[in-house]
Amino acid sequence: MSTPTKFFVFDFETTGTDPKKHAPIEIAAIVLDMATLKELDRFETLMKPYEGAEIEKQAMEVNGITPEQLKTAPDPEVAFRNLKAFAERHGMMYAVAHNIDFDWDFLKAAEVRHKIWAVPLEKCKIDTQALAIWTLGRPGQLKTFGLKSLLNHFNLDKTGHHRAMFDVEKLCEVMRKLADFKPALQMGLFG
Repeated sequence: MSTPTKFFVFDFETTGTDPKKHAPIEIAAIVLDMATLKELDRFETLMKPYEGAEIEKQAMEVNGITPEQLKTAPDPEVAFRNLKAFAERHGMMYAVAHNIDFDWDFLKAAEVRHKIWAVPLEKCKIDTQALAIWTLGRPGQLKTFGLKSLLNHFNLDKTGHHRAMFDVEKLCEVMRKLADFKPALQMGLFG
């Protein structure tokens, strides 16, 4: 098997924080070329929560997705089959997300729940929050490393934060900024 040459940058919006009882309701992904960090493809969809999923009011307020929007969204099985078809066009990729364990756990729980192994991802996961801490964590740089803090640090637009595609687009911009820092280059992740 060859080494992946692409990043699968993704984000979920969910009905809460626990993948055992809450559901993904939106996913977005952008495939980036690892060497150039140029966008190669993108995918996004809303999806209905699975039957029996708990829905936290606070989570819905954060992401701004309404029950009306979800009424016409595809069932989760359809959404994950579409995600699988999208991802398979690109072969094996490295998974990238901000605070990746959150999104990874929702992806894995959904794959098991719906019996659809959606994305051919290399076991290596790249957490851009950890990468930002490593590259910018020197004294005086930043105190927090959430996506919003990084957008502020790099003077990037924050309008639309907490919708999946917006967050993925901004995360790609943050990755391009982080790629300019020597520690990130030394890791060999970029270029």
